[in-house]
Amino acid sequence: MSRFTLLCAGAVLAWSGQALAAPPPPILPPVAYDAGPEEFVQRLTTDVPTNRVLNQMEIGARAFWRADYATAKPALDDAILRIDAVFADSPTAANARKLWYDEGSKDFKGEPYERAMVFLYRGLIYLHDADYENARAAFRRGLMQDAFAEEDQNRSDFALLLYLDAWASHVNGDDDLAAETLEQLKKLRPDFGGFGEKDDTLVFAETGLAPRKLGDG
Repeated sequence: MSRFTLLCAGAVLAWSGQALAAPPPPILPPVAYDAGPEEFVQRLTTDVPTNRVLNQMEIGARAFWRADYATAKPALDDAILRIDAVFADSPTAANARKLWYDEGSKDFKGEPYERAMVFLYRGLIYLHDADYENARAAFRRGLMQDAFAEEDQNRSDFALLLYLDAWASHVNGDDDLAAETLEQLKKLRPDFGGFGEKDDTLVFAETGLAPRKLGDG
């Protein structure tokens, strides 16, 4: 067989491979900021699997805003399970991060702020359920996600998570743990005066919008 024939055959095979390649997944339209979780529940079956964590985040947050905790809990727990597979403080997760960055960069796990918010909402639901130890654990895991904001993993300045961590300890009667966390909080918010001994009610209100993400490159 001549070299020319081989080149032609190679070109045909390359063209055939392109023709048979799967089309890119459709870009789903944006959802209104104040929409409920239903649209994203539907997307769990229609969106690409790599967006599962993103969609569970949206379901969890939007159900939380409606006080629909029965819907928010499993969505947040599923997102947390998948986040922990890569972004936990363990050798197994560290190895997974190395593989993930090399092989799975398109598998959405969230930016550090987004991951931290998953743990914040889950911790608030634990607070609502008077499960203060799990609430504290959730807030601390959120702080760890914030620490991944820097490559050397030494940045953790999400003051609200520290506040909620201390609050969970306070209402659980763990005064030493509360005081320890408040010391960390005061490094970020020196004017914060702490909790009163008999304080037992927390009012939580969200205002404004989350940080914007802009494409670059």
